[in-house]
Amino acid sequence: MSQETSLNVAETNASSIGGDERPSRGPFKVRVPLAIPKIFLPNSLRSRFLLFATFMIALVLLQGGLSWVTAERSHDMGAATGHSMASLTNDLELLRTIKDMQVLSLALQNKVATSSSDEINNVKIDIKKIATDYLSAHAGLANIATERGMTTLGGIDDVEQRIKVAKDSFENLLARSLEGIEDVSQRKGVVPQDLMLEISARVDGLFEHLDRMAEGVKLLATQDRQTLSETVESNDEITTDLAGVMMTAAAIGALGCAAVTLFVLRGILRPLATLTSTTAFLANGKLDTPVPEFRTRDLGEIAAALRIFRDNLIETGRLKAEREEQEAYADAERTRMMSDLALAFELSVAGVVENVSSAATQLRSTAESFSQVAEDATQQATSVADASDLAAGNVSAVAAAAEELSASIRVIGERVGHAARIADRAVIQAEQTNEIVASLGAAASRIDAVVKMISDIAGQTNLLALNATIEAARAGEAGKGFAVVAGEVKSLASQTARATADIGEQIASVQKASQEAIGAIRAIGQTIAHISEISSDVAAAVEQQGGATADISRNIQHAAAGTQKVTCHIGGVTVATREVGTHASNVLGAASGLTAQSDRLRTEVDQFIAKVKGG
Repeated sequence: MSQETSLNVAETNASSIGGDERPSRGPFKVRVPLAIPKIFLPNSLRSRFLLFATFMIALVLLQGGLSWVTAERSHDMGAATGHSMASLTNDLELLRTIKDMQVLSLALQNKVATSSSDEINNVKIDIKKIATDYLSAHAGLANIATERGMTTLGGIDDVEQRIKVAKDSFENLLARSLEGIEDVSQRKGVVPQDLMLEISARVDGLFEHLDRMAEGVKLLATQDRQTLSETVESNDEITTDLAGVMMTAAAIGALGCAAVTLFVLRGILRPLATLTSTTAFLANGKLDTPVPEFRTRDLGEIAAALRIFRDNLIETGRLKAEREEQEAYADAERTRMMSDLALAFELSVAGVVENVSSAATQLRSTAESFSQVAEDATQQATSVADASDLAAGNVSAVAAAAEELSASIRVIGERVGHAARIADRAVIQAEQTNEIVASLGAAASRIDAVVKMISDIAGQTNLLALNATIEAARAGEAGKGFAVVAGEVKSLASQTARATADIGEQIASVQKASQEAIGAIRAIGQTIAHISEISSDVAAAVEQQGGATADISRNIQHAAAGTQKVTCHIGGVTVATREVGTHASNVLGAASGLTAQSDRLRTEVDQFIAKVKGG
């Protein structure tokens, strides 16, 4: 077998499959190298598909490995590029910070040069703000240097020391500036020339120091830019190499897929197309079509099954012919038997149909009579039900009235009982009030005694005041003051006596009113007690009347229940009578239908017998 093979790509003419000729094929030949020598191809389709799957998995793994390598290299290139960009960005940030520090130094110098004693406080505030900004920029510079681990800066050794010098120089400049500003404020003049020269010299020294640092940063930025350029060029070379490897892998994969496709077309699809064409011819009845043979085990098994299918079709045709002969004989025999059966059927069924027709006529007559009787019974039951409903309504109305009367009597009894209880409480409260008024009279008597005692004390006080007045008169000039006091005491004693007399009169009035109230309350208590006795008698009478009314209500309810049962029974009779009428109507309809069906049965029997006899 050569390393090249011809692939015939056939176009099947679908319209010729059902014709008398084989499907026509229009081949064209494409020569491709066979990727695997035929001697190494497995003998089964399963093994070939496994080989194909193994090859495709190997291609996928190869592509995946290359993709992983590409991703790793891309990640490394991105990290290197990012590091270089970060370094360059830090260099630019360092330059910007150094420039800011120089600008702030100049701003400090200008602020000192333009200051005067009139605005010295504002100048101090501005100088402190400039100092804060400078120290903030210096801290940022120190942080960047620390983060990058700088020990040298563009050929400048000891970066940390230089950053410290930049801070110390500015702090010295700041201290000298503030000192000079204080001198200006004390002398009330302008900034002296020697101070300006000193500050200018200090600023120039700081500028020179920062310029050297800036030159070092620029040199470092140039180195970082060169490193970034080299990194980008290296990344471009690596990307080009990876693209070449990926293209090579893609070409290998494409060639492998083409070889596998050729293998599938030549070893699987073409034999399957041949088997499909042969199956179509056999399905169209061309049983003389030869079945091809294949060396492949799976296709050989399919071809063997197809040959069995062809042999079965041939056997099926032979059996079909035999069955047709047997069916022709059976049809003739069946025709003869049907003729005999029709004759016997006509003789036996004719009498049955006549009997059914006669019975249906009699059933219809009976159903009509039964329906009329049911209708009369329904009308009578309806009349009785109406009368029963009327009686039940009247009894129910009487029962409702009795129930309302009983409820009213119960309410009256409850109200009378409540009134009796209230009267009892009123008697108790009247007795309590009588006791309270009596105690009030006793208290008034005790108050009267106290008032008498106060009156006696006032009289004695009056006598004492009179004696004091007499003694004061005897004393002459020395007793005038005492005489005045004695007069006041006498006056108070007189007022106390009058007030005590008024209180005595009021207490007498209270005692009199208390006695009258006690008498009135006793009379009220007796009246309420009499009312309580009457209420108790009324409650007893109402309770007796309520019992009688309850008996009447129960009897009327029993009568209403009996009337309701009669109504229900009459309703049931009415419903049953209506159902009987309905069933009678149904029986009448069924009898009519049975008569019609018996007539139709007679007609169908006649037609059936005629058809059977006719063949």
